[in-house]
Amino acid sequence: TRLTQLLVLLPETAVSVSLPAPRSALSVESISVSPPGERRMVVQDATFALEKGVGLGIVGPSASGKSSLVRAIAGIWAPIRGTVRLDGATLDQWSPEELGNHVGYLPQDVQLFDGTIAENIARFEPQAPSDKILAAARAAGVHDLVIHLPEGYETRIGEAGSALSAGQRQRVALARALYGDPFLVILDEPNSNLDAEGET
Repeated sequence: TRLTQLLVLLPETAVSVSLPAPRSALSVESISVSPPGERRMVVQDATFALEKGVGLGIVGPSASGKSSLVRAIAGIWAPIRGTVRLDGATLDQWSPEELGNHVGYLPQDVQLFDGTIAENIARFEPQAPSDKILAAARAAGVHDLVIHLPEGYETRIGEAGSALSAGQRQRVALARALYGDPFLVILDEPNSNLDAEGET
């Protein structure tokens, strides 16, 4: 029919639904995790749930799978089995960009990028609002340090943040994790490079 012919000519378009920002709960349901390319499971059947405003510390000896677990919770690694949910929805129901707005992650090995301190805190978001950058910096305790640099927030930090000390890089990366007030904040060894002042 004429209608069928017209429908064939129309390009296929997928209906995309954006979920609302998570507001209430994280649930980790029997997840097992292997590093990419490996068969050995370093996390097996981890299960817990957290409500908004509740924190959880994961402790254990070195190489016990703590970093692998938080990478799976952050959506960086896919678990071998089990699921991670925010407000009941699995992480893959958000696009990577959307999920990045809802999850702040400070890795054990901090990586910053060639650009200004402001750009790194704002995750290189175009035209990032100054108030969001300042709020994240203050929450991370790095604002006073930044404003005492010759160029303040416009200080270029070099490739991998080479212009900053390890402790300064850690604080800037913490501000980046807190940028935009994400629902879930994951900190992997957050004190590893901080001096005594930075730990207070």
